Amino acid sequence: MKTIVPDYYPKFNCSADRCHHSCCIGWEIDIDEAALKKYLSEQGFLKKRLHCSIDMEDVAHFKLTIDERCPFLSSNNLCELILEKGEDFLCQICRDHPRFRNFIGNRVEMGLGLCCEEACKIILTGKEKVNLITISDEEEKLSAFEKLILNVRDKAFLIITDRSITVEERVQKLISEFNITFPKKNYSQWYIFFLSLERLDHSWENEIIKLKNKDGESSLLYQFETAFEQLLVYFIYRHLPLSQGEIDIKAQLAYSILAYKIINKILSAYKKPTEKEFLELCRLYSSEIEYSEENTDKILELLWITNN
Repeated sequence: MKTIVPDYYPKFNCSADRCHHSCCIGWEIDIDEAALKKYLSEQGFLKKRLHCSIDMEDVAHFKLTIDERCPFLSSNNLCELILEKGEDFLCQICRDHPRFRNFIGNRVEMGLGLCCEEACKIILTGKEKVNLITISDEEEKLSAFEKLILNVRDKAFLIITDRSITVEERVQKLISEFNITFPKKNYSQWYIFFLSLERLDHSWENEIIKLKNKDGESSLLYQFETAFEQLLVYFIYRHLPLSQGEIDIKAQLAYSILAYKIINKILSAYKKPTEKEFLELCRLYSSEIEYSEENTDKILELLWITNN
């Protein structure tokens, strides 16, 4: 199988107890069948802890504590399963996160998810144009539609990484090139729409309220030009391969552009936004929108209808 990754992919290492937004807090962690079999056959004191900490209803998952922590997350935010048994003992989702995989024919594309603060920093603070590198190669076997997805993405990347013009000009060129349309909503209406979505972290409401009564064009935040380029490349790389039809290609491109527009608009409401604030806003958007299947589906449905 041909395996593709962005050139920043190998740089990732979990920041563990230094992380301010641990993925072991607030997330329900499903357990795959292989890991569950291993956990249920464990012996000794750990067996008792595992049995008491796993909910078998529907999909097996770890029971979160009253403060929504994984039961194996220590008080100093280290994984007790890793400390006792090593990383190979983890279930698949814990070993992989924040990594993701997309399959296109016999090609697998891997990347890092923006909801992780360490991954977010790696993705968005890079100064060079992102390159996709092959780490495992074999002859590709792609359908005509799969080839179309990759051709569209290559063209989109060329537009988004054209540093001879501003990011906003690149976005407008991308919209024009693929005839992308958006719902006729001003930012106050987008505020109402985003407010209606599922919320995981209530601090997100403090951000989206910045859309309210803030119509008109966003400020061109030139200090974040390269970071916004990296943001758009990330969303297009991750989401375009999920397209199920030609209209869906336009919807996925629109989904990526909308992320840029909303983040840019919120950030422009800051007096003097810092890199730290920018990174946290992008991480929060990813966590609240991109990592919520319910929220993503509602946005894509709206964009699909608009582009149909």
